[in-house]
Amino acid sequence: MKKSEFDELIALRAELREIEMRLESLRGQLKTRTVQDAVKGSSDCFPYSLRSFLLQGEVDIEANRKIQKEIAKQRELLSRCRLRIAQQITRCEREIAEVPDSVTRQVLRLRYVDGLSWQAVASRMGYANECSPRRICKKYFKTET
Repeated sequence: MKKSEFDELIALRAELREIEMRLESLRGQLKTRTVQDAVKGSSDCFPYSLRSFLLQGEVDIEANRKIQKEIAKQRELLSRCRLRIAQQITRCEREIAEVPDSVTRQVLRLRYVDGLSWQAVASRMGYANECSPRRICKKYFKTET
């Protein structure tokens, strides 16, 4: 398995986050069908007594339909992206299981399957900085090509 196939998993996760943010933004744009508010006022003639008024109105239902359609599209994209991530993780895990060196397996699993940053991988494995895990990974992919 090439490094580009492992990198694809990182790209898929970034794509998933983008779709989730887009979906959240669309949900925020949805408006309820009926809106209402209470206000206080008085008549313009004497005895000017204070009264409460309830105002109600309809929002643009057509705009909500368009947003709902876009939400459905984004949900479908999200679903497909999650499926592709699951498939890619399976392929990566199979490849990682074949790696004879335990340290290399750990680095590959933490970086690509768990999606950790290089700094997080280094920290988790007890390295002072990210150079060591990067080197281990680079060495592995160099020998595989």
